[in-house]
Amino acid sequence: MNPFRLQSSFFLALLAGILVLTFFIFRPYAGLLIFSGVLAVVVKPVYLKILRVCGNREVPAALITLLAVFVVILAPLIFLSLRFFEEAWALYGQIAGGAGGIGLFETLKTFFGRYPDIFNQGALDVAEYSKQLLGWLLGNVGSVFSSIASFVFSLFLSLFAFYYFLKDGARLKEALAVLSPLEDGDDKAIFERVERAIVSVVNGMLVVAIIQGILLGVGFQLFGIPNPIFWGTVSVVAALIPMIGTALVTLPGAIYLLV
Repeated sequence: MNPFRLQSSFFLALLAGILVLTFFIFRPYAGLLIFSGVLAVVVKPVYLKILRVCGNREVPAALITLLAVFVVILAPLIFLSLRFFEEAWALYGQIAGGAGGIGLFETLKTFFGRYPDIFNQGALDVAEYSKQLLGWLLGNVGSVFSSIASFVFSLFLSLFAFYYFLKDGARLKEALAVLSPLEDGDDKAIFERVERAIVSVVNGMLVVAIIQGILLGVGFQLFGIPNPIFWGTVSVVAALIPMIGTALVTLPGAIYLLV
């Protein structure tokens, strides 16, 4: 058997095995890497301006852009999450009749008690069951914090990948162009069109989310739901969540109005 062919076959099999193992290693983090790459494409114009200000020094420019993204995007998300739990606890206190108040459930019982022929005792128990359900949900909020370590690690990995996508993005495209069998001009055109498509989709999602948040905040204000500005802001973030969207805010608002 030809030794050269045997060596080539062994090398290709070894390379294929390494690629498969690499795929399974990075598979759990594929979503984070894609998110970091998309974010790097969106903020690329800002990075290029900062790069010129920094005298074409990539490391400080990437770090400044990373800090700006954290302050502009991630810090408000953390603040909104904390406020969301605060509002949930406040709502629970109002429903349960805490802080010296009557409470929505007590009001329901009083209202239903005026019409015993229409609302039976089973209907009165709905309020108590709902109170217990809400209390159980809020009581298990602590389980969410058990995943803080995973969240922090995912956040670190996203920021780490985002930094290197900014710093070495141009060299990464050059490496892909070298590996591509297409002409350099075709590779450049493909990269530019992909970047324009990503920016257009992200900008469109942001505009639609902001419009939905404004409309929902106005609606909450008109119908007397507390803190309409806060919930409108939360709905902007919720609108960016696939399969959930603004239902995360509108459904509780509808239940509040129904009660």
